[in-house]
Amino acid sequence: MDQALDLSGNKMTDLGNGHAVIEYGSPWGRPIARWVPSWGEEKREVIERMRKHLVQRFGEDRGLRMAENSRNMIIFPNLVINDIMAITIRTFQPEAADRMTVNAWALGSRDEDPDLRKLRLFNFLEFLGPGGFATPDDQEALENCQRGYRNAREAAWNDISKGMPRVGPPKNDDEEQMRCFWREWRRRMSAAA
Repeated sequence: MDQALDLSGNKMTDLGNGHAVIEYGSPWGRPIARWVPSWGEEKREVIERMRKHLVQRFGEDRGLRMAENSRNMIIFPNLVINDIMAITIRTFQPEAADRMTVNAWALGSRDEDPDLRKLRLFNFLEFLGPGGFATPDDQEALENCQRGYRNAREAAWNDISKGMPRVGPPKNDDEEQMRCFWREWRRRMSAAA
């Protein structure tokens, strides 16, 4: 497992076999244990209690990392887990050379505080859900990539070089996690040839 950590605590980890995860400090609230003022003072106590429980159960470093950091994990070939302001599982199922179905599920714990569940679900709908800020943007990017791939005769490459010339380990906003995926794809396609 190749793990890279930069000075800000952000890291990208190549998990091997096309799998990768990026981890970074969260600027937003996390219903698991990171309170933000927009949630109101009445939510602070329950979130602080959860935070203390994480530290008690997993130790200070690991507990605070769970509370503070967000993660986006790619599991080759078609699964993405977003552990950010809500936990979302996304699958990508190819249906044709130029079409795929994307499904997304929001996850929460069975014994979740009802007020925190409302916050988590609101975060999911507002940002990660089908009408949220991120998902329609991601879908549009995927569709534009597909339109670009139709021009493979004229430009038979895809530029995912952000971060390649950097000296030192990759950062969480580099494209190394995509290169992990495509290295595995190439390895499997070459083995089949």
